[in-house]
Amino acid sequence: MAETGSRVAPVVRLAAHLGRGLQRVATDLVIGRVRSLPRTIGDLDARFLSQIMGCTVTSVSVIGGDAGTSSRARLALTGDGVPESVFVKMPAETAATRLMGEIGILGETETRFYQELAPELTGVPKSYGSAFDPVTGRFVIVLEDLA
Repeated sequence: MAETGSRVAPVVRLAAHLGRGLQRVATDLVIGRVRSLPRTIGDLDARFLSQIMGCTVTSVSVIGGDAGTSSRARLALTGDGVPESVFVKMPAETAATRLMGEIGILGETETRFYQELAPELTGVPKSYGSAFDPVTGRFVIVLEDLA
């Protein structure tokens, strides 16, 4: 009997984990417009970047980007005390790819890494700010542009 329980527990945990990921992606599709974090790279504006970076950004333009398990882009910035460019990571735009990120807890883990661990480490890109929304699974990570 104990052997059956030891096999069932991981399946139950996996099902709960998948359910949470599906719920976040579905919630984002339904109520995402009323959440505070932008949904796509194109939704990032000077006001939001000023807020997350803690300095005044006056303009933002996309230099380039790509997609994978997350959406990534290089942004050119102008403003008061801001770097000339930054590297930004956000959730993937497609629901299927976002779900893969949710299964791996990628956004939440990487956001926590840059908030809690990276400041104590050397050899990692400087973080200018990050945020994670546990309801929708959205995240924004603004990093030093190493390109």
